Amino acid sequence: SYNDSDGEKRKDVWEEWGEEINSIGNLIVLEQYINRSISNNPYPEKIIRYPESIYTIVSKHIEKHKEWDLDLCKKRKEYEIKKIVDYLFEK
Repeated sequence: SYNDSDGEKRKDVWEEWGEEINSIGNLIVLEQYINRSISNNPYPEKIIRYPESIYTIVSKHIEKHKEWDLDLCKKRKEYEIKKIVDYLFEK
C-alpha cells in the first residue's frame, strides 16, 4: 500500500510501483470495517481477512492471487479497464 506499514520500505515501494500503487489494478472493493482493520499491512496479512468479505470479486481475487506484485497489478489493471470499456461501449 501507499503508506506501507513498514515506514522504511515506503520510499522503495513508491519508487518501484510509481502511479500503479493507486491504480485500478491495485485496488479492491472491501467493506469499510475490513479495509480499516487491514490498513497498510503487507498483502500476505491483508489477504487473511479477505474471505470475510461478501463481495464475489474479492473471493475470485483470492482464488487467483495468493501473492501480489507489480506485474499482477498491471495485468489486472488492463483487464479491469477492458471490462469498463466493453461495458461502456457494449462490445
